Amino acid sequence: MEFFNLIASKMQDGQQLNMTIRKNGEKLVLSMIPDTSGVKDKAVSTLEPLVMNGTPQEFDEQFEQALAPVEKAFTLLEEVGAFEKSLEETRKKTEMETKKKKEESDQKQVFIDHLALAKELLRENKFKDARTVIAKAEALPGADKGACEKLKKEVDEKSGAGGIFGGPEDMSDGKKLSPVNGKAPAEKSEDEQEEESNGEEE
Repeated sequence: MEFFNLIASKMQDGQQLNMTIRKNGEKLVLSMIPDTSGVKDKAVSTLEPLVMNGTPQEFDEQFEQALAPVEKAFTLLEEVGAFEKSLEETRKKTEMETKKKKEESDQKQVFIDHLALAKELLRENKFKDARTVIAKAEALPGADKGACEKLKKEVDEKSGAGGIFGGPEDMSDGKKLSPVNGKAPAEKSEDEQEEESNGEEE
């Protein structure tokens, strides 16, 4: 029997077999178990070593048949290892997808906040500032170009851009060109807007 060729034929690349041989009188006591350190599944760590007892001649004649349980153990470890690798890859992919969705959601919210600020500036007749904020919104990842164009038209219409008689005085002061703490101020109700208008007239 070619001992080492037989052992090698039962193992996959990278697998490890731990083996001890003790002589007990005229017999040998052989204990061997596949190395499970590379497998995370705790159940695998409960594998018991295969213990065989016999004369050297008996080992020579029957060792191949006795290796069958060890071969099955190696197959089990390979399958568990492949499954764990698949789980890890799936976990990483899921984390990446979750991170990507969060980034997209955050980007969308930043865009929404910029548009909300531009509308606030438009209500305050700060036309130049509103255009500046809209330009910033257009440059953001995933910007809704259509929404930006629509709002630009509203600014042009209210400011009287291109009109013969012009429009209201531009109150832009360049002080509020980015959402505060990443968020635009909440839109005011019609009653609040009317109160502000009355206050300015007085």
